[in-house]
Amino acid sequence: MLNGWRLTLSKCFLLPQRYILGIMGFFAIVNAYTMRVSLSLAITEMVIPINATEYYDPEACTPVGSNQTNSAIRDQSTLYDWDEKTQGLILSAFYWGYVLTHLPGGILAEKFGGKYSLGLGVLSTALFTLITPWVIIWTGGNWKVLVALRIIEGLGEGTTYPALTALLAKWVPLKERATIGSIVFSGSQFGTILSNALSGELIRRTKDWASVFYFFGALAILWFILWVLLCYSDPSSHPFISDKEKEYLEKELSNVSNVKLDVPWKSILTSVPMWALVITQVGHDWGFFTMITDLPKYMKDVLKFNVSQNGTWSSVPYIVMLLTSIMSGWFCDFLVRRNIMSLTFSRKFFTSVASIGPAVFIVIASYAGCDRMLAVWMFTIAMAFMGCYYCGMKVNALDLSPNFAGTLMAIINGLGATSGIVTPYLAGALTEDHTLAQWRLVFWITFGVFGVTNLVYLLFGTGKEQLWNNPEYNAEKPKQPFEENGKANIEMKTSMYSAVSILARTKFKSQSNNMPVGWRLTISKCCPIPQRYVLAIMGFLAVVNAYAMRVSLSIAITEMVKPSNSSSENNYEDLCAVGKTNSSHNNAVKNPDILYDWDEPTQGWILSAFYWGYLITHLPGGILAAKFGGKYTLGLGILSTGIFTILTPWIVIMTHGNWKWIVALRVVEGLGEGTTYPALNTMLAQWVPVGERSKIGSLVYAGGQIGTIVCNLISGQLITATEDWASVFYLFGGLGIVWFIFFQLLCYSEPKHHPFISDREKQYLEKEIQCVSDKTPPIPWKALASSVPLWALIAAQIGHDWGFYTMVSDLPKYMKEVLRFDVATNGLWNSIPYAAMWIVSISGGWICDWLISHRYMSITVARRFFTAFAAVGPAIFIMAASYAECNTTLAAWMFTTAMGFMGTFYCGMKVNALDLSPNFAGIIMAITNGIGAGAGIITPYLTGALTGEHTVIEWRTVFWISFVIFAVTSVIYSLFGSGEEQWWNNPEKIDKNTTVINLDTKQFQRKEDRKTITSL
Repeated sequence: MLNGWRLTLSKCFLLPQRYILGIMGFFAIVNAYTMRVSLSLAITEMVIPINATEYYDPEACTPVGSNQTNSAIRDQSTLYDWDEKTQGLILSAFYWGYVLTHLPGGILAEKFGGKYSLGLGVLSTALFTLITPWVIIWTGGNWKVLVALRIIEGLGEGTTYPALTALLAKWVPLKERATIGSIVFSGSQFGTILSNALSGELIRRTKDWASVFYFFGALAILWFILWVLLCYSDPSSHPFISDKEKEYLEKELSNVSNVKLDVPWKSILTSVPMWALVITQVGHDWGFFTMITDLPKYMKDVLKFNVSQNGTWSSVPYIVMLLTSIMSGWFCDFLVRRNIMSLTFSRKFFTSVASIGPAVFIVIASYAGCDRMLAVWMFTIAMAFMGCYYCGMKVNALDLSPNFAGTLMAIINGLGATSGIVTPYLAGALTEDHTLAQWRLVFWITFGVFGVTNLVYLLFGTGKEQLWNNPEYNAEKPKQPFEENGKANIEMKTSMYSAVSILARTKFKSQSNNMPVGWRLTISKCCPIPQRYVLAIMGFLAVVNAYAMRVSLSIAITEMVKPSNSSSENNYEDLCAVGKTNSSHNNAVKNPDILYDWDEPTQGWILSAFYWGYLITHLPGGILAAKFGGKYTLGLGILSTGIFTILTPWIVIMTHGNWKWIVALRVVEGLGEGTTYPALNTMLAQWVPVGERSKIGSLVYAGGQIGTIVCNLISGQLITATEDWASVFYLFGGLGIVWFIFFQLLCYSEPKHHPFISDREKQYLEKEIQCVSDKTPPIPWKALASSVPLWALIAAQIGHDWGFYTMVSDLPKYMKEVLRFDVATNGLWNSIPYAAMWIVSISGGWICDWLISHRYMSITVARRFFTAFAAVGPAIFIMAASYAECNTTLAAWMFTTAMGFMGTFYCGMKVNALDLSPNFAGIIMAITNGIGAGAGIITPYLTGALTGEHTVIEWRTVFWISFVIFAVTSVIYSLFGSGEEQWWNNPEKIDKNTTVINLDTKQFQRKEDRKTITSL
């Protein structure tokens, strides 16, 4: 009970004490960030201005003023000769110390209370900020001393977030967590705004960069005085908190212990949700620190703003981020309170918004060129989206463990802060010439980091309180992987194996069982189409992305090699050497430093390397998909290819075009994408009834054509517009990562595990797909290896892949080297054949299903007929195109007609694995598509070896070889292919007692199939 002066003081406050703590916590971060960020703007006026760059930048912006090298500093003796890498080291040095004191700060805050851990940390940073100008001037600008000073400042500020989180855990109820947490943590934006806006004006008015450090250091000391007087570590020790508020907090925070607890290190360090949070923090900090540290430099070096404008426009994005963070915090709490979103879903949703938005708009800003206002508004929109982080992952440590929130924040924020060490130095190393193209690479790297880290959080993050938060929990006691109510143990602490297996087998089953019925019903009503069609659309887009990333190199490589100056000695058949452009060897890429001397065989090796890895992971992908479901097998495969596609330009440039490195990289990309078809087939077998198999299969697999169309069409235009082949890899790699996010949210391996499939559709699929076993039967390897229809399918797959990969990998080269198309025209004409193929594949699927459902054809006859149609047509018209000579329009239309015929492959042999064995469809696809992919290894290298002189007659040989392979493989499938379900699809029939009977049945089936062929 309060009495005397305590009662009097409590009445003086209009706000509850938890809000006072929230406001002072907000100002703690404001001051921490003003001191941290002050150097980012000041350093632009501390260095000797550059007069020019040796590297020509065609996209360079004109200065706002008359002279871009003018400095705002009156005393030129206080300007120092620090190059970009040195500036990067100075800016990153703060985070070296900042990382070190996170864990000690969290432990001290939980042991002695957060009040002094936070206060003394900010105070020490303030004191060293005040002496920064004196140290710099006294040492004559010795950057090593400045680095040491910034490390010490970081040591002081490293306690800020752990101590604040420990305080919030003691003071803030769950229902107010996102709101108060967002207000407190949004101090980082306000501090950045204040620092950028005031720093520019202070330097402009005083003509002395030192004024920035004096001003913000003094403000922090003033905050410390007020903090010590007003705030306390927990409600029980607060001398003038009202009795009403104290009782309310004791009730709402009953799960928070006031006893000093031993930290359960083993449980924390083996907690999957905690590590997911660490990785997400790395992503956020990478993007945020890139903006904080380097945006002022970008605005000066590229957009050519003067110091005052720089400060003003660098502040605008953070003003919007501040508003967004506060509004989203309130909105998030509202959604959780009203049970519209679960706590876990809300954390993942707002974190995803805060990752995807900035990733996209930061990159777009770099393509705004010298449109300064457009660039600023793109950065502003990016930072607005980033504001949602604070009600997403930033308060998640409080959800996982209120008792150890300080320690968690120490680990999470400390490891995340390593981004602050890397990003300034990396940006400095990559932007030595201050060109827009160099900065664009920095932003694309940020895009990739945002995407990958967000995906990890979507997969493994949670908002549920962890078991080890309870003081009575024995961290050493072994736990069962499942609790009594059947929920998966969210801690998943036993090992990484158990984490993966529990995730694959139970995660979404648990989610579907735990999701409120009303919420599930609401989501199911929001989707106007059945979930099997949603899966088909996402499967289609999976193949689109897979092919876009696979094919991207085929167009890009035509602009990555140095133009050929071959003599015409052996080129008597090179009829199209003159006429398309003034110079047939003009490259869209003007920078000679990123053009490489790769001969035709080398290009063949590079193009074929993808299929080496692609072949290897087919069978493992099929086995994993059959055992754990296709969702993660497919998704993670595309994700890995997306990441390595984004890395491709960096690897190529860093190794100076060493083709062996590129071959290795393409092998790794192929390893990721090799799981695509086996996993997709496994999912389709679980989701698609027989009557819809051809049209849905054709829709999904037609993504190969659309991916090729999109890649060819966009790549040519993109390279022409940017004069840089790297943009192709950044775009398609980024799109692959975006697809993965939506796939994880929308799709599930089986109908029974889908949380919001309608009961009507679920019952329909259970009735129509009875031949698919719910159990994972042993794979009948002997039966598979001795199956004649399977080997016929492999032969047909080889024939299709030989022709298709010849077109995909080498048609762009033919159009450049023989028909003499420039890169934009090349991309356009390379797209048209696949557009025709896509249209035919979709219409062919519908016709095939119609013919089967109306009994005009049996499944076997339909598969053979459409497969033969898709082999004979391409064989003839590809050959005819090579005899069109220099009639480029006729040649292009011959290729288009050829690929149109090829579209019927997908309702023919491509869906045949589903017919033969729905239970082992993934394994069959792994075998057939994997062996067929061997054609992708051979064709690019063989083409390169046969077309060293780029003549028409050499290319004609390539096309004749394709003709023969098409014909031979088609005949084999027409004789031995089947559309009947095989006896070994039924797990009960696979035993020693029935082997002879079943083999006899299989032989009888082959005889019946031959009779059918004869009747045709």
